[in-house]
Amino acid sequence: MKKTVSVIVLSMVMLLTLLSLRLADLDPGYIKAFGYGSICVSGNGYPQIAKYDPAQFDYHDGKFFIQAKTQFDLRVLLPEGKTYGDLMNDFLRRKPHAKDKRTDKVIWRVFASHDINGNKIFDHFPPSPEEIPGEVNYITSPKELCFTPLDEIDVSAWKTSGAAWSDSRTNLSMICYNWLFEAKPGWQLYIVHTVGYYTIYENDDHYVVDAPICKALVEVK
Repeated sequence: MKKTVSVIVLSMVMLLTLLSLRLADLDPGYIKAFGYGSICVSGNGYPQIAKYDPAQFDYHDGKFFIQAKTQFDLRVLLPEGKTYGDLMNDFLRRKPHAKDKRTDKVIWRVFASHDINGNKIFDHFPPSPEEIPGEVNYITSPKELCFTPLDEIDVSAWKTSGAAWSDSRTNLSMICYNWLFEAKPGWQLYIVHTVGYYTIYENDDHYVVDAPICKALVEVK
């Protein structure tokens, strides 16, 4: 009997430990500083979920500021009370697609105000929602610096996530490095976070993407 009770207690402790790891609390400092539905852009290291460090961010006038010839790391704060699963289900109600003919994705998008030669890419920046394609078959293009899809199934219960410059899954360093190395003061990036899916077994496979859900404007110092 004592052995059975010990096993039950141990199992409960392990379960609670796993839940605490999975549901690590977001430091409320992020929400106070930037609000729900935003992207935090750090030029001073990866923003940890449970520790808001204001020294990591240069933020004023509605923009984040970073140095050229450096790097940036991201943390997204989803709309209040929403998980990735909620956002995906909402998108699928508006853009239904057979479950066996799609793979659900969480998506990072980066748009630049100028190309590396200094030419303006858009007449007005940031681009309007109408200028952001809803169907995509590239990871970079003349008008979109970086398109990065990640598997949604891994984060469906999450309300926040991050993207590290060094994480090869996001392509941030691979695709944005040259632009940031050549960037001049005043050049800007428009970073978007959203959800979507990749169609499969349909000959013309491509990404179908929701409108921007979270966004940030970044300016080079």
